[in-house]
Amino acid sequence: MIEYYKKLDVKIPNINIVRGKVYDSYGIEENGKFIGVEYGEFFIQDRKSKQSFDNLLNIIPKNKKKYFNQSYMFANHTVYPHIDDNINSSINIYVKVNGGKTTFHKKKSDDVKDIKNVIGRFGGEYSKDSKSEFIDFTDVKDVCSFVAEMGDVYIVNTNILHSVTKDKDNRILICIHSSLPIDEVIKIFEGV
Repeated sequence: MIEYYKKLDVKIPNINIVRGKVYDSYGIEENGKFIGVEYGEFFIQDRKSKQSFDNLLNIIPKNKKKYFNQSYMFANHTVYPHIDDNINSSINIYVKVNGGKTTFHKKKSDDVKDIKNVIGRFGGEYSKDSKSEFIDFTDVKDVCSFVAEMGDVYIVNTNILHSVTKDKDNRILICIHSSLPIDEVIKIFEGV
């Protein structure tokens, strides 16, 4: 059976982060405002949140740490169906949410092009390669979904087509990305 996601029993509410340098962004500038998704460094501002985050990181065995890296994710737009590039799974800590729904999909037909590096489409423009064909909601059928609450921690299979419908406002996550498949990551965090 394919694992799409797993919600962990641990909750890290009221985590206070400051966003640092942006590593990567996908989207457009509109009227001087960025619309899309960005990833970058972050700093946790309070001791209790830092301890909770460190406790989560300490579950990862030393010999597996090289397969994980962390960043924040900021989004203020719908994220269209995509498969993450070079990330097989992600442990997401939901810092700020406002009703965004994560949905996993299957292609409706085999002739729909697979795109590994499509993060989103904004008004017909795609920031990485505007000539790319991309997967749209009309190309897929929904398999399953979840709506995270603030402080929730989910392990997400980012190697399967997935999307996030727009929150009512900005969405901020702390992501612990891994090149390991989701079943291995779930085993590492078993019982958490």
